[in-house]
Amino acid sequence: LRGSGSLVLCALLDFFTYGVCLPYSETSEGGLFDNLLRLLANRGRALFRLYLHPSLAIVRGGGMIMRALIEEGGTDVAKELRSLALTEGALLHHFWTACFTQGNDPRSLAVQ
Repeated sequence: LRGSGSLVLCALLDFFTYGVCLPYSETSEGGLFDNLLRLLANRGRALFRLYLHPSLAIVRGGGMIMRALIEEGGTDVAKELRSLALTEGALLHHFWTACFTQGNDPRSLAVQ
């Protein structure tokens, strides 16, 4: 099982995506949906660390979960995530990736 951390992380992100992201969240039970949002909102700083992962699937999954948190979580969650984005340097990281990514891979060009 060595080296399988990315696979486990990707599977976990898929689980959360199917629980809180549209259109999959339409079938989630209301109480379960709210509990899952609350648990994910408590792990805001860990979600920002996903943007530093080399796998684009993990970065995208983390972004989808962050979007669902902002849209469905309310103003207090959005304010907390906004302040975490500033303290974690998310904008600077995305700017650096867009400006200095090398290669002709279509996936990396989409990030640019």
